[in-house]
Amino acid sequence: MILNEAPDLERHQSIEGLWEDLLRVLRKHEVNHVIYLTVTEGFTHPYRLSTLDHTTDQTCPSRNQFLTHRCHSYEMSRTGAAFLSESEFLTPQSRAFVESVVDQGFRSGLAIPMRLQGSRRFGGFNLGTALSRDAFMAQFWPRAEEFRALCLIAHRRLEELSETTPPLDISSILTPREREIAQLVARGLSRKSIAHRCGISMNTVSDYAKSVYRKLGVNNRVQLAQRMRHPLSQG
Repeated sequence: MILNEAPDLERHQSIEGLWEDLLRVLRKHEVNHVIYLTVTEGFTHPYRLSTLDHTTDQTCPSRNQFLTHRCHSYEMSRTGAAFLSESEFLTPQSRAFVESVVDQGFRSGLAIPMRLQGSRRFGGFNLGTALSRDAFMAQFWPRAEEFRALCLIAHRRLEELSETTPPLDISSILTPREREIAQLVARGLSRKSIAHRCGISMNTVSDYAKSVYRKLGVNNRVQLAQRMRHPLSQG
């Protein structure tokens, strides 16, 4: 059982510590990537954690396919390029993203909604594996309830920690350009994507990111997202 191997996630005092321990446990069970996304009712105040090098643009959460199609019930579903035939609702942009992350080790996945729409917050996890469709169905899918139980523990604690961490007034700390870069980094965009969006070089992006990390006292993307509290709703 996965839960027998899991650390006591509910006792973690920081989001980055909880996230890293969750990833450590999941990676033992062929999970290469994890996307965590929740919003409040009305698709506001998105909160995201992700292991992918880049993610689809979540500027408009109400158009996010996971939130609008996967979270109408607690039913888990299969995701990834291996199961695109089961996701006819995906937009061309979303389908392109699903296909683009195969090279990063996300070929097949498990979408686990955590709450119904209409609750204070809803969203959930998308666990990505490199397994083929047949291997996923034989090895991973039968254990879906085990993964749901683990993610439920992590989700509950992530919600508690995000609610007790005071929001950071970054406007008094960062310059306008640094705030822009910080928001994009926290969303999960790659340096290349940020450079293209902002019309600057990747080296310049790195310089801004280093300055942001130094000013906010963080060391990585996860810590930055936590310090900003709700990175996609800033600005």
